[in-house]
Order: sequence, then C-alpha cells, then structure tokens
Amino acid sequence: MQRAALAPLSGAGDPPRRARAARAGRPYIGPIVDKLRQLGALDDSAFAHARAQSLARRGQGKPSIAARLAADGIDRTRVAASLDDIDAIEAAVRFMQRRRFGPYRLKAADDSTARRELAAMARAGHPPDLARRLLGCADDAALTALVEELSA
Repeated sequence: MQRAALAPLSGAGDPPRRARAARAGRPYIGPIVDKLRQLGALDDSAFAHARAQSLARRGQGKPSIAARLAADGIDRTRVAASLDDIDAIEAAVRFMQRRRFGPYRLKAADDSTARRELAAMARAGHPPDLARRLLGCADDAALTALVEELSA
C-alpha cells in the first residue's frame, strides 16, 4: 500500500528525490490507510470476492482465479473464502462461450483444434476431465444435459 501511495511522488531516475519524497510522505500513509479502512474503502475480503466473481464470469477456473488473487496480495484464507461461491462448471461453460469452443464453435473441429481448445481451457484453470467432457458435446442441448448431470 505504501509503494502505491508514494509512487506518484517518486522521481523517475532521481534516487535522492525519491528518497526525500518517501520520507516526507511516510508519516501520512498510516493515518490515511486507517481512515480508508474505517470508511470501508479498503476491504480485502470484499475485493477478493468481487475480483473472483468477475474472473469467473469471464470464464477463468478456480486455480487461475486463486493465482491472480494471490498475485494481488490477498492472503490464502480470503482467497479460499472467495472461491467458495464459484461454480467451476459454469465458469468452464462461460469460457467456452467466450472463446467459441466446443458446441459454440462456428465450424467443425479437427484434432489440432480440439487439442488447442483443451490446452486453452487447461491454461484458464479448468480441470482436464471436465474440459474434455464439455468440449465433447455436439450441441447446446447435449451441453445443457451434461451440465445438469454434473451439477446434480
């Protein structure tokens, strides 16, 4: 938080100026952060939950979401709590819709296309078994039936 608050004060390529700015601003950082916390503007749990939901709506899988939250500096307990509300199947289907994979593709897929789609889903954090089953659906009706079966 301190680095972010002091960044505008830093002089690019001028270490003495950066050091003076950091020393001058340091006494003000703590009270400002405390005041923002009191007002509810700094809430890591709310941020983690909102960020996780946003990434899930974009089709990211739980491992990918967890990694991004950890990169944002969110601790493990808050990351785990924010992932509780994420539906992995729904996120995978959204990823397929967004990327036009599986039953949403515009033309028939050959083996290399299927491998690329599976690899993309794995990179997005979706389990390979789930991705294979979802990508194997021929049409939207089959996908809906599979989602209902997996969700039950």
